[in-house]
Amino acid sequence: MYKKFPTFGLTKAETKILFAVLSILTGLCTVAFFLHRNSQRLIHASEKIEQAEDYNYHIREILALSVDMDAGVRGFIMTGDESYMLPVNEVIGNMALHLRDLKSIPGIAPDQSTRIDQLKKLTDRKSAMSLEAIEARRYEGMQDALDLISSGEDKALMDEIRIHTMDMLNTEQDQLAG
Repeated sequence: MYKKFPTFGLTKAETKILFAVLSILTGLCTVAFFLHRNSQRLIHASEKIEQAEDYNYHIREILALSVDMDAGVRGFIMTGDESYMLPVNEVIGNMALHLRDLKSIPGIAPDQSTRIDQLKKLTDRKSAMSLEAIEARRYEGMQDALDLISSGEDKALMDEIRIHTMDMLNTEQDQLAG
């Protein structure tokens, strides 16, 4: 037939209570396990969201700083007023800081790192081109500086920065959604 469960000298009522307590403890342990697993998933998802927000913040700042630098350089070229240069010098330093911070975000994937390197190359070229136009304005005159920026290379580079940063933002958004 069937084997009788050992009662260890407990009465039938004590055995029922012990069984009920053990069943409740087993249920609580199971619930605790699933709660812990779900909280770990939530923590992981929160970390991914925080990383994505940090990543997106730095990219947007780099784009905004590039636009500010462009406006400052054009203002200086058109007016010769050195006050336009204060933001330009600050922008170049801030862009370098944002690029460094972007590269040091924990958990950056290799493809993100490659895109950051490409963005750094673009912003370095943009900075060099802007400084070349500034030097042309200072030492050769407004017309030479205008000739440099009206060649279209400066605008094409700025468009390339816009496209690249938007692509980085969109890719990050797609990865976060998927």
